[in-house]
Amino acid sequence: SGPLIVSDVSSSEAHEEEPSTSSAQFAPSTSSEAATPSSSSAAELPKEPNDTEQESTFGYTNAKIQRKYGHLPGTVMLVSCERVPEAGLGISLAGNRDREKNSTFVLSVKVQCPLTVRAGDELLE
Repeated sequence: SGPLIVSDVSSSEAHEEEPSTSSAQFAPSTSSEAATPSSSSAAELPKEPNDTEQESTFGYTNAKIQRKYGHLPGTVMLVSCERVPEAGLGISLAGNRDREKNSTFVLSVKVQCPLTVRAGDELLE
């Protein structure tokens, strides 16, 4: 599975709506189509000449992520996991009810979770 881009919104501004647990679903995809970034992905942004960081396997650099999401409240970070543990990632996700903008939030995190995410973080990609 590919990396996640997360906004640490739990430590900044409050959201208008609380996440809804009714639409929480997470299924890591193994298809090559799902591993290809969409055209709206930060990975698809052209690399600027002053961006000296080598692109990740999926085409991300910190500069690209900051260009796309730097205006958002909180800290935007790239979270990756080399191998998904047999027991899973140990996170529960929830979506919002706003049909204008689909959002996915981290609802809870188990202690053994290998990712640096916290409850309230928003998954951006």
